[in-house]
Amino acid sequence: MHSPTPVVSVILCTHNPHPAQLDWALAALDSQTLPKDRYEVIVVDNRSQVPLVEREIRGIRGFNLRLISESRLGLTHARCKGIRAAKASLLVFVDDDNFLFPDYLEQALQIADREPEIGHFGGSAAALYEKPVAPYLAAFLPTLGIRDYGQDAITSRESRWGHWEPIGAGMVCRRGIAEAFVCQVEANELADQLGRKGRRLTSGEDSLFARITVNAGFACSYQPALRLFHLIRSDRLRPFYLARMQYWQGRAHVILEVLSGRPPQREAFWKRLRTLWKNSTYRFQQDEFRIALIAAFWHVGCYLETNAQTSEAVTITPQAAEQVRRPGQ
Repeated sequence: MHSPTPVVSVILCTHNPHPAQLDWALAALDSQTLPKDRYEVIVVDNRSQVPLVEREIRGIRGFNLRLISESRLGLTHARCKGIRAAKASLLVFVDDDNFLFPDYLEQALQIADREPEIGHFGGSAAALYEKPVAPYLAAFLPTLGIRDYGQDAITSRESRWGHWEPIGAGMVCRRGIAEAFVCQVEANELADQLGRKGRRLTSGEDSLFARITVNAGFACSYQPALRLFHLIRSDRLRPFYLARMQYWQGRAHVILEVLSGRPPQREAFWKRLRTLWKNSTYRFQQDEFRIALIAAFWHVGCYLETNAQTSEAVTITPQAAEQVRRPGQ
């Protein structure tokens, strides 16, 4: 007797995970209120130094779990591998440091059914710390995936970053949008540069999901009913790590602008250097010195990536948007 097709596919991508941390994330998925025959969990092992073994992570889980591997290093590659393997029409992306509230999958399914115009959505993420956080470093928690925008939903079709745009932790999207994301990454080398790859802390692949969603006529949304805990390791709150993250996020911002059809204008070298100086100086005028010093690396990343891009760069492919179908189509 065949198991029924799941209505939700959870894709958990991991690279060299801490065993207890991964078990913590899987335990949260095992505690979901959604009946276990209605969802599947796909663990994507992204080139871990010690490959994961299914029997070791399965334990006594009651849900349908599959372990697959992706040999190409990078979160974007791992997510694409999980998307190809998923069976459901609704996909939920989870990191190995996320702990979903028990009703997360059930709430996600209800939102998708209730609001068919929303194609890509997420919720709030509360921090769990290994060690106390220095007050000045708290300013960078949103860049680490910590957020709470209140108890009201925020929905928009704007093609830019806003509170309505989901972060990678716990983001939910319809299958057609996820497949369009894979299409975009395969068709465009620039899109492939987004997402973490080892020590390269490039972000932006979740924002690419959002841009594709809007191009296809759907909305993105912040849905407060979706809640999770995000474990923040102490090594991610070191100033040097945060500066590196700011740098790579600055580069990702420029790449996303190019993919969104807003490539940087050709300017003389000295003009771009003057803009970098002006933006960095403004940071130091507005923020405490330690905060400004870390944040200034975002502008350095923007500056260097802007120099690397031209107006001939490829934007989001029409095929990606055309591939998306609305529920019921």
